[in-house]
Amino acid sequence: MNLNPTAPTSKRLPKIHKNGTPIRPIVNWQNAPAHKLAQLLSKLIEVHIPLPYAFNVKNSIHLTEDLESTPISNSTKFASLDIANMYSNIPTKVVINILELISTQPNPLP
Repeated sequence: MNLNPTAPTSKRLPKIHKNGTPIRPIVNWQNAPAHKLAQLLSKLIEVHIPLPYAFNVKNSIHLTEDLESTPISNSTKFASLDIANMYSNIPTKVVINILELISTQPNPLP
């Protein structure tokens, strides 16, 4: 039971990388009346219906622990390529050339 429930508060975060600078709403649900009930139901569902999502992470600490326990050889390279829409003004051909150059060099970073 939430002893001091309040309406969810919202903030706005401008998306400065997009044309027209649209607003991303951010809602804080922690003081909402049903927040603790939703947490309880989420835990009950997790216990009774375990879902084996091996490629999902709960938070950055969970990701760090998973990466530390992963064996990495000297020839392994990491790349994060999920930000294509965030930097839409960067020429794709130039980025591909840079990535190819980095991936072929043994140790491109100082």
